[in-house]
Amino acid sequence: MEGANQTVVIGSQFCSPQPLQLSIKKKVYFCAGHGYQVKDGYGNFVFTIENLLGFFSSKVLVFDAADIPILTLKSKMNKNYTAGSIFLGRDKFMVKVNPNVDYAFIVSLIVILEEIVSSSRSSSYS
Repeated sequence: MEGANQTVVIGSQFCSPQPLQLSIKKKVYFCAGHGYQVKDGYGNFVFTIENLLGFFSSKVLVFDAADIPILTLKSKMNKNYTAGSIFLGRDKFMVKVNPNVDYAFIVSLIVILEEIVSSSRSSSYS
């Protein structure tokens, strides 16, 4: 943690002194996994998250606005894919982040939770 009044997990550059409205939109790519686009209240890209599917494992990469990777999440769990899970729609989440809170960490938590929910949904249909 840096700064007396900041809650920093990933980096202090991701802490805003003002409340921050973020839009998190899920993108589904046919047979190529999915990702998320994160924009601020002005429509500026803040993060891009790509879920890279592999034969034996998958990983999630979080990129900042300059397209620099800032976080990698690796999956342990084996996932079964069905026709229903491949043709999912798009999801969108809204979150308001309090001042001086690491919004990279908040976005990562939302993506992790969505991945867990998506995984349990697809495994219940297989």
